[in-house]
Amino acid sequence: MLYPNRNDEMCLKMTRVESDEKSVETNILEPVMNAVKNRYEHILKDFYPSWGSVGFTERNLTHNFCAQYEALSDNEDLVVWQEAPVKYTKEHVDSLIIDEDTAFMIEAKRIMTKSEVDSIKADVERMEKIANTSEEKLKGIKNVKHLYIVVVADFWRTGKTEKEQYLIDFKREMIENGLTLLDEKTVRQNQSCEEYNLLCAFKKVR
Repeated sequence: MLYPNRNDEMCLKMTRVESDEKSVETNILEPVMNAVKNRYEHILKDFYPSWGSVGFTERNLTHNFCAQYEALSDNEDLVVWQEAPVKYTKEHVDSLIIDEDTAFMIEAKRIMTKSEVDSIKADVERMEKIANTSEEKLKGIKNVKHLYIVVVADFWRTGKTEKEQYLIDFKREMIENGLTLLDEKTVRQNQSCEEYNLLCAFKKVR
């Protein structure tokens, strides 16, 4: 699997690294999330896709994450699929990326309400169950060597204590469920007085 060289801001030079957790964090997820942040800033400079305080739909998180992953990869056989169906259920994984011998199961979350934060533990457990079953419940992941759960989330910082508590609870849920948190990415935008932040957490399950 080829990842962008972080010393090259244009991500034109690619290097091959091992698919261990630290390398995945440093060489894949950090560059991808930085690219997602830059993409959001470019979009929000001239276009604000929301009315009032309803925020942005979760689908935009996974779409932009996958789009930037694809832009930074030179793997012509890269697989990117939205709402990958889970066998024998009505459930799906928000996004699936298969990159040579490594796959990423991606879940998007908006940190806006207590119920959204409370549902995260169940989402992580659901993806772990899919990953660890002996039966192929999600096409393409049965024979990959490395499998990761990735949670991509956004948060509007309003200054309200209740909202800040949701963010604290989200981070606690990630850590308690064994996920590694990346640093928050603050998106510069002048369309709202609130601060818009992107978050990412991940866990190796195989």
